[in-house]
Amino acid sequence: MRPLAADRPDATESPQTVDAGHVQLEIDIAAYLRDRSDTVADGWSFVVTNFKLGLSHNIDLQIVFATHERLKTPGGTASGFGDLVVRTKINLWGNDGDTPTMLAVMPFVKFPTNQDGLGNNEVEGGLIVPFGTELPAGWGLGLQLELDIVRNSSGTGNKLDISHTIVLGHDIVGPLAGFVELFSLFPGERGAGWIGTLNAGLTYAIDEDTQIDLGTFVGLSREADDLVVFLGITRRF
Repeated sequence: MRPLAADRPDATESPQTVDAGHVQLEIDIAAYLRDRSDTVADGWSFVVTNFKLGLSHNIDLQIVFATHERLKTPGGTASGFGDLVVRTKINLWGNDGDTPTMLAVMPFVKFPTNQDGLGNNEVEGGLIVPFGTELPAGWGLGLQLELDIVRNSSGTGNKLDISHTIVLGHDIVGPLAGFVELFSLFPGERGAGWIGTLNAGLTYAIDEDTQIDLGTFVGLSREADDLVVFLGITRRF
């Protein structure tokens, strides 16, 4: 099989797919969110899972769901199951590491399965395009473009949000590696401000099929969450 490649813990997805016939679980064991800028909120999520199934040599199916979320704001506390997202990843080249670059496309649809008002109760979707390449001195570079067709804040129509990321990763010692990443989102709505975060984290490969990670996203703009901290695991079967 190919070396383990996960879509977590950074915001940049991997261009590589899960090997055909194999299952891969990528789980946020626990994550904490804090925002004291544009809004006032404290949130927790537990066992946010990306279930991935390799369908062919270069295509996998992904089902993403939040088992339990809890968000506290001045208006009250909401908790329960989150929305469900169905994605598919199609690798266009570089899946086997036989080229210096890798590229994939990932169409997705979000279904409003949330409880207690944890979502906007709209069907939404979009397209993710992740790119990866190896740099000199053992560095890895990832770039991503994402187009999201989502409901506008007034609920009267749809808008196009555009986001992009750039991530650099490097081995530190043995199975321990780290990354640093810049995330930017430009909302497609008049008056909505730029959302930017600076992200960093560590990964540790327990074996060829298991990886644990931890990291943080730090808000760079008023509209972004101030802080997100998370712990996760990836396991391939």
